[in-house]
Amino acid sequence: MILMDGPYFRFYMDPTTDEAISHICVPKGDASYIAIAAASILAKEARDEWVSEVAVDHPEYGWEKNKGYGTKQHRDAIKEHGVTTHHRMSFLKNLLG
Repeated sequence: MILMDGPYFRFYMDPTTDEAISHICVPKGDASYIAIAAASILAKEARDEWVSEVAVDHPEYGWEKNKGYGTKQHRDAIKEHGVTTHHRMSFLKNLLG
């Protein structure tokens, strides 16, 4: 069973059985389930570590300071230097319209 923080989740296939794993979507689930809250913290820490590693190869974007969030400096760097394979397409759609 997957507890999903938020209102939407398509599904997740179990690679060993090729069947969908049941799930429950819980809007603001981190306030209701300690497992969701813990997973959110672990995910944020893992993403921050990854972003710090990417920042070494792409210092012009200021990732080590903004941890992947769209600060003015980061948006300006995208306009000046273009995008990388590390940029989230959902973020770029809003930025580049």
